[in-house]
Amino acid sequence: MRVVVLLAALLAARAGVADTLAELVAAAPDAIVRMSFPARDGVCGYGGRSWNGGDGQDWAWSCDGGPARVQLEKEGSGIVRLQAHLGGSWRPRDGVTDLGDVDAVAARDFFLGLVERADPRIAEAALMPAAIADAPDPWQRLLGFARSSSLARGVRKQAIFWLGQSAAREATAGLAAIADGDPETEVQKAAVFALSQGRDPTRVDALARVARRHRNPEVVESALFWLAQSEDPRAVDLFEEILEK
Repeated sequence: MRVVVLLAALLAARAGVADTLAELVAAAPDAIVRMSFPARDGVCGYGGRSWNGGDGQDWAWSCDGGPARVQLEKEGSGIVRLQAHLGGSWRPRDGVTDLGDVDAVAARDFFLGLVERADPRIAEAALMPAAIADAPDPWQRLLGFARSSSLARGVRKQAIFWLGQSAAREATAGLAAIADGDPETEVQKAAVFALSQGRDPTRVDALARVARRHRNPEVVESALFWLAQSEDPRAVDLFEEILEK
């Protein structure tokens, strides 16, 4: 296994950190390239999945929160496969260039760049490492991806999912606008699900507005389902309002 030992010096010495990381990946002599970087607090992994967790009244959880580990497979200069994991460790194998521990901001920006220019399958996979990197919340870029009609539906829906994990109030407003106005029903429903995630209390109000006003019965049904899961008193008030009509 080859290790790029000068990575930290290169990243510190050059202003275009994400570009430098992209250059290191492109210049790696092996078809398989690995990197690791810190994941943000509260994001945990098991069996290839990730989620946010928290303590309950009778239960305290533990979190294997990182680092994030990503393996890329190249053909020529293009990336044809991307696998992201949380925690654990790499199995040794030949024919691998390991970039070691990279800067989380550089990693975030590198993977956000892949979303913009890579094949849809790679773009969709790149959203997880971009969103979980221990770096400033990329909700603005995620919202741009979610709104972009030039991206594949799967990429947009994945961007919406990770936007749903954001604590930013602006992310809530963006999700509500997608649920209200996107032309694709499946994208609207993805936004409704994303509104059910996270801890922003205004999201229940946004879901209630969708349930009251949306013209698409499928989207209304989705909003009512996720409101029922919330166990929020405002959801109970809405159900009472509907039943009394």
